[in-house]
Amino acid sequence: MDRKKKRIRQLLIIEISIAVVILTAIGLVIYKIYDANKLKASRESTTVSFEEDTEYSEVTEEVVATPDEALTETTEEKGPFATTDYVRHDFHRTDDTVILPEADILTAEEIAEKTSEAEEKGEEFAVDYSLELTPFPDAAAPPEEGDEFNRTHVLGSTYMVLVDLDTDEIVAERAADTVINPASMTKILTVLTASDYVEDMNDTFVITQEIMDYVFANECSAVGFDVGDEVTVSELFQGTMICSGADAALGLAYYVAGSPEKFVELMNKKAKEIGLSENAHFTNPVGIYDEDLHCTVKDMALLLSVAIQNDVCQKAMSTWTDIMATNTDAEYMENYIKTYNEVYDTASEDGINTPLPYGLEINNWFLRRIKDYNTNGKVVCAKTGYVSQAGNCCASYLITPSGKHYICVTANGRTAWRVVFDHVGVYKAYTK
Repeated sequence: MDRKKKRIRQLLIIEISIAVVILTAIGLVIYKIYDANKLKASRESTTVSFEEDTEYSEVTEEVVATPDEALTETTEEKGPFATTDYVRHDFHRTDDTVILPEADILTAEEIAEKTSEAEEKGEEFAVDYSLELTPFPDAAAPPEEGDEFNRTHVLGSTYMVLVDLDTDEIVAERAADTVINPASMTKILTVLTASDYVEDMNDTFVITQEIMDYVFANECSAVGFDVGDEVTVSELFQGTMICSGADAALGLAYYVAGSPEKFVELMNKKAKEIGLSENAHFTNPVGIYDEDLHCTVKDMALLLSVAIQNDVCQKAMSTWTDIMATNTDAEYMENYIKTYNEVYDTASEDGINTPLPYGLEINNWFLRRIKDYNTNGKVVCAKTGYVSQAGNCCASYLITPSGKHYICVTANGRTAWRVVFDHVGVYKAYTK
């Protein structure tokens, strides 16, 4: 009996041992499966986390480490006023292109020496780079000596180009490939660039102290805004082009890009996009003199040819006189509208922006002056410029009665009026 019990006990122990082994094996398998799934999930989680970290790192690197590149990307999408579909001209010389003699530009030392010599003789010395224009035989309204106060038959500017927009031919030129400082003609690129990124022309911008300090320090021409004035984006465009307001141009730069420096990057990008030469480079949106701000008169002709295809830019460049509000108060605006209707186009003749009880009158003096002269057509758009280091300059667009389209750009003229006569003379001598 004892032997039988002992045998049963041994079998029971064996069965229990086998059960333990089986249960252990099952547990081990379950653990392995669980562990494997956990590991897989951990790896997937790590991968996702890594990818998210990498993406965040890349974004952070673009926005924080290289803000200039980020600006370009965030402003890449163009607005409703952008110049996206336009005729791109390729101006070229032909056998018929009139090549006018280049001026022998005197240095400051040479001018001082000749002035001193003239004074010793009791005479006066004046720098004069003018040359007589020989008009085409079939010119529609050729200038003649003695007409228009005996001024329009000569070209006083040392750099000039006249292009035919219908054929892309350079009709006439004088040192058109020479690098110049474009002064406030720069603002053509300013408004063309800004038009790419503006969404709402009725949006407003507040004139800051920083803008006014810049205008004052650099003795810039200005619309006449005051710190705190709330103006529309449309008024910034108008003020930039009609009266060459640096306060308006800087307002566009801050509005679009946050700073003039970042806006200049967009300007140079736009210059490259529309095909300006390697000689074209811009350093500020106003046209303040800078050795690194330069282009050629041919570059300016190409720039203007694109700008006139943009409705916003053409409107700003073709308006003779405008009155803009300097306040958004309801009562003020009511009186402003009344003033606008009653006083519009009554500009003073001294070339100064005219403060009005309600609003500020601004004028494009080149357009107001040239309209009184026979140019063999209508000068539709124009933008002038002046800095002492580069003289007076202008880019203008003419449509003739025959339906021809021309652009003339001049630089290094002696006076603002001389530039007007230069454009009159060139148009009369070489357009049909």
